Amino acid sequence: MSEQQPQAEFRSDMVVTRVFDPPVEEVWRYWAEPERFARWWGPTGFGVAKADMDVRVGRKYLWCMTPPEGYLGPNPGNAGTFTEVVPGKLLRYVTQWSDDQGKALTADEAGMPDMPDDFSETVKFEALPDGRTIMTYIEHDLPVNLMFAYSWVGMWQSLDKMEAALKADRG
Repeated sequence: MSEQQPQAEFRSDMVVTRVFDPPVEEVWRYWAEPERFARWWGPTGFGVAKADMDVRVGRKYLWCMTPPEGYLGPNPGNAGTFTEVVPGKLLRYVTQWSDDQGKALTADEAGMPDMPDDFSETVKFEALPDGRTIMTYIEHDLPVNLMFAYSWVGMWQSLDKMEAALKADRG
């Protein structure tokens, strides 16, 4: 009888690219201003309980969602540090799971056992010649599993909410 070898974990970047009608400056504000960020962060049905952030290199952030009624899954916050900020062009930060006060949690403590304890993220903004914006969101080096898929879907839903907020503000 042979002993089964554990399978190697496959890892990849999770990438979502979206084109928004408003120019880069407007799209950027939805990442850089807490009151605008709070209008769209989180998948469908989730709200934002806390969006504390100072979008400058070395500064911290804390983002906490409110789940929809009846939601039984984990609902940790995200806390971290901005590592690179180029207004209107690039945002890089390191994320870790946290409680609603910003205390670091392991992925297991956060109810996310299939995810790393911390990971890096990048948001790129590019102006198109017609005035629209291409935004690319990347979560780096994640294990490819069910949580990877949930993260991808959740970001698409979040960006749907961002698009609706941008349209509402433009009248």
